[in-house]
Amino acid sequence: MQERVIENWLDRASELSFQMPFCQMLSSEGHTVVHLTRHCGMELGKDVLSIGADGVPCAYQLKGAGGGRITLKRWRDELNAQAFDLVVGKIVHPSIDSKQHHRAYFVTNGTLDEEVIAAIDRMNVQWADAGMGHLRLRTIVRGELLAKASALENNLAIPTMANAVPEGSRTAFRDAPNTHSERSDAGLLILQ
Repeated sequence: MQERVIENWLDRASELSFQMPFCQMLSSEGHTVVHLTRHCGMELGKDVLSIGADGVPCAYQLKGAGGGRITLKRWRDELNAQAFDLVVGKIVHPSIDSKQHHRAYFVTNGTLDEEVIAAIDRMNVQWADAGMGHLRLRTIVRGELLAKASALENNLAIPTMANAVPEGSRTAFRDAPNTHSERSDAGLLILQ
């Protein structure tokens, strides 16, 4: 049941609602999360900043995939420029050496259409062919997010819909002897 709860939540999540659980996933993999954007004009294409377990800075652009997939039209109209800024723009944060180039990740709770995959590949090949192989856009898609969330087993806190539970109340859900989840005052579904 736990996997279905996570899958159902992830499929409906916006980039804002999967940002905190995504940071939990990164932390469980040894990353130090140093910044989360407020989603304002200053984000510069970077929603989450972390330092990987290997000491390399990482920048992430999170995008909800309404309809389950990122289409070529959406990529061209909205996301390509943000992805470009994510890769080529330096990280500006006092905890990260801005002279060290970062790994850039485009993260979506959906899938990428084949044309989008080809567009990202062309972008990466062009940088490599121009002698700038350090510039590369990596992706984390729905299946990878589900695997990361499942790896957390009983330690994932996922946001619930705003105002779904009255202030001050706590609701517990039990389906099986070893499965327990609780909706907290903070608007998180805590899987235990």
